[in-house]
Amino acid sequence: MRKLDPVRRRTILVTGLIAAAILVLLLPIQGRTKADRGKTNEERLAFLNSLGWEAEEVPCKEQMIQLPRVFPEVLLKYNELQEAQGFDLTKYAGKTVTMYCYRLTQPEGEDETFATLYVYKDRIIGGDIHSTALDGEMRGLR
Repeated sequence: MRKLDPVRRRTILVTGLIAAAILVLLLPIQGRTKADRGKTNEERLAFLNSLGWEAEEVPCKEQMIQLPRVFPEVLLKYNELQEAQGFDLTKYAGKTVTMYCYRLTQPEGEDETFATLYVYKDRIIGGDIHSTALDGEMRGLR
């Protein structure tokens, strides 16, 4: 096996590092392609379906909300749930987003459960699944 001269070895190393950096930067973009589109009701329902959730066709609530510029403690805690599923609402601090709430179809006798999606510029940027029961829980979409 022939040894590489130092200049060629350095060129290969730098090229490899640049390729790795580009890959790391593109992974988050690649992970949020068609599946996270939320412009239309059909796209939002398809997103929920892709995660195994079945929802009623029409959202039970649609509301524009402005996220605070500085997140209070309770919203920082909620954002931990978002981060665990690949979202980060702090990127949208001070922005106006649209919240869509869908009633999930449940077997008879189970508590009402809802999916909430937050959309900014036609992209789903967060959400949760929650129950209306007194002892209900809130969990991530994924």
